Amino acid sequence: MNQKKKHHYLAQTYLKGFCNPDGKVCVYLKDRPKNPWWAEPDTVAFENYYYSQPAPNGGHDNNLLEDFFSSLENLWPDILSKIQSKEPLGEHFKNLLSFIIMHRVRVPTARDAVETALAEAVRMTARLLNDRGELPAPPKGITFGYLDEHLVVSIDPHRSILAMADLAKGVGKIINAIGFEILENRTSEEFITTDNPVIYFDPIASLALIEPYNISRERMDIEFMFPIASRFLLWGHSIMKTRPDRHAPKYQETRDLEFVRRTNSLAVRFANRSIFSNEDRHQDLVERYGKRSPVLSTTHLQTSTGRGIHTKHVFGIRKPKPKWKGRES
Repeated sequence: MNQKKKHHYLAQTYLKGFCNPDGKVCVYLKDRPKNPWWAEPDTVAFENYYYSQPAPNGGHDNNLLEDFFSSLENLWPDILSKIQSKEPLGEHFKNLLSFIIMHRVRVPTARDAVETALAEAVRMTARLLNDRGELPAPPKGITFGYLDEHLVVSIDPHRSILAMADLAKGVGKIINAIGFEILENRTSEEFITTDNPVIYFDPIASLALIEPYNISRERMDIEFMFPIASRFLLWGHSIMKTRPDRHAPKYQETRDLEFVRRTNSLAVRFANRSIFSNEDRHQDLVERYGKRSPVLSTTHLQTSTGRGIHTKHVFGIRKPKPKWKGRES
């Protein structure tokens, strides 16, 4: 069997909706905001062996998940065609939601968060065992505090693949708590997208204080955005959750340039590392928000019964993950 190496975490069919007339997309990196370049969709938003999994008989299966996600991606051209023609989506809306959920749970932002949480759980366990006196004594002249401070924990990437199903259930709860509209952008500026295109947050917070993906489970106030193409956006909000047609989104036009700019600003803030556009005019915007991305913040807690961890997403500095040595491609 031909083993696939290049695994995309952003659908190539999706990125085509943000290409220029030459079929290329302008790529910005948060690390280098002043140096964008034009690229074909199949040459960006991928990692080698990103979905590689242990095979039952040994070795690794490099095709199963890549083929599964490709089957969902193949539905996108029909969905986009209906949207561009402003046709009722009908059953295609379920496919649209599946496509969106896929792009929330499989991207590096999500997988890195899972692996960060698992690494901190290992660290918490080590601290708990030390509290109980169940660890061997450290070498002479070295304290547990020193070992704890310098402990490097790497996580098998397969663990974050296994977490995708549970993450998808969580996103499904968010989707079920809101109603949707499809907005056609009729302004002079176009929507952009990123390597982390699914955006939702608590809209009560001011723009400067928004925290990615942190929703009050009591209030369940939610604003949701997903750039569909350079001229279309799926916009959702909890204020529309009581509409009988909330999952049969109506088409609306927006001529509000400030709304489009706000959407693009949020897109860049929610980006992990890469931003994609059919224009090369966003260097200043990328530079403004390029130093921070959605990352998982963890706080270790001591309790009356042991230890725990509190986690939440924040806009913070991306840190390189310790490389897992146990997987061979």
